[in-house]
Amino acid sequence: MHIHVSIRPALIALAAAVMLASTPVPTAAADSPGVEYGLGISCALINLIYGPTKTLWATGGAIVSGFAWVFSAGDIDVAKPIWDASMRGDYMLVPDQLRGRERIDFIGRAPEQAAAAETPWKEEPGGEGF
Repeated sequence: MHIHVSIRPALIALAAAVMLASTPVPTAAADSPGVEYGLGISCALINLIYGPTKTLWATGGAIVSGFAWVFSAGDIDVAKPIWDASMRGDYMLVPDQLRGRERIDFIGRAPEQAAAAETPWKEEPGGEGF
């Protein structure tokens, strides 16, 4: 006897969760228990895919970074950007990231780049900002 199991319903549910989670939540409704519950469930469902995907990305990056270091005769300047991009970043998503309050960093940044990105952009007086 052959049992056919379809993953289509699970993929549809995951796609729906991603679409719902990516919808911005108005600030007034953010304190609602229903919204909090929905964001928590969305995070849990999204992290079932996001976490393992990020882990695979990081593992692949660590391997490539190691090869880059070996083939560059131990030049850390070659391997470090690959290492930072793959190993740093978010391994799990949290509700504030789904709300848009926090940045989602799948591809990591070096600490000095992350600090620069956190600095608010200021427009120069009388300038176009470029």
